Amino acid sequence: MDSDPEAILQAEIKRYVQLGYQVTSETARSAHLVKPKRFSVMWAIIWFVLAVVPFVIYVLFYMFKWDHHILITVDEEGHITRKKGLSQAIETAGPKEATPPPS
Repeated sequence: MDSDPEAILQAEIKRYVQLGYQVTSETARSAHLVKPKRFSVMWAIIWFVLAVVPFVIYVLFYMFKWDHHILITVDEEGHITRKKGLSQAIETAGPKEATPPPS
């Protein structure tokens, strides 16, 4: 191998330049190289699909949901009537019913 420090340095600089580095300063025995950061469209798309799209889907899902309402009434005889969503009525007999009806 060549023992000339300048030749060794030049060979090493050449190798790094081929890898995308740029020489910012150089002396006879040292060099400073920088590899500029690069924006990756592929990774931007992947992270967009993995993070933003599911978030938007969840927000849309949440926007179209509604609160659950239930109206419970008890008549004079102790009969319980449950109305869910103000449209469905479920009547049960007997006072002090402990378990709610199946949904």
